[in-house]
Amino acid sequence: MRAVVVLSAVVVFLALCTPVLPSKAAETWHTQFDAAVYGDVAVVGNTVVTCPTPAQAGPDPRYPPQSCVDGQQRVGHGRGSLNNSHRMMWTDVDADPSTFNSSRARVSIPDGAEVAYAKLGWAGNARCVNGSAPPGDPRTQPVSLAVNGTAGVVDRFSAAVDDPASIGHTDNQFYSAESDVTARFAGVRGSVLLTVGNVWTPQGPDCFGGWSMTVVWRFAGASSAAPAQRRGGARRARPAEHLRPHHPHPGLPHPRGRWRDPARHRRLRGRLGHRR
Repeated sequence: MRAVVVLSAVVVFLALCTPVLPSKAAETWHTQFDAAVYGDVAVVGNTVVTCPTPAQAGPDPRYPPQSCVDGQQRVGHGRGSLNNSHRMMWTDVDADPSTFNSSRARVSIPDGAEVAYAKLGWAGNARCVNGSAPPGDPRTQPVSLAVNGTAGVVDRFSAAVDDPASIGHTDNQFYSAESDVTARFAGVRGSVLLTVGNVWTPQGPDCFGGWSMTVVWRFAGASSAAPAQRRGGARRARPAEHLRPHHPHPGLPHPRGRWRDPARHRRLRGRLGHRR
């Protein structure tokens, strides 16, 4: 009897590099991919903002830029290691004048396997208090995607944005977006270099932005890399109403266990930085 291993893979991009969107309505889960395969799922990603250089931080920064780098390397502590203490700046690694930010990551696909499903997700600030925003709108801004150097544009996607009426005047506004990019992985094998750019997000204190790629690869039959079938699924939560309740009392717990900064009444976003 052939053994069947059941793998329940719930892939939600927001859990990687964005805050969860609270909702006063029940969340509805929609299945985007569900199949039993001789294979596995891999998730990679990167941020598109990083710590400022001394020149970008200016002559009199609130905290030295090195404290941001220390937080990025997970050796810092205190407010100086948080991104709301620094003017977060775009990363741009692709030397492409048409992109205002970009970053890279690698995903491995075994020889002989094919990609059954691939989803690109990205998120950032729709509004960043005291931030400098790029042109355009996060709900319509296409992102660039290069797979092993083959460039392309992702301009068909779904997006969700915080309701500005539900957040305080000192709160940042967030968005997230995603797109099925399976066709971009046709015939791709081995160590695959992914470059994603034009993720809409401002530069400034407490700003963030990033992306993730979810890839399901499979063999035609059993192999040493995948001796049994696994059932993988990708699902997305779609709240009926995207609400971020504003808590009026500094220092009290924010909904879903997050805390606000008592001094500035902002969410402590934590350590967020670019890793090459």
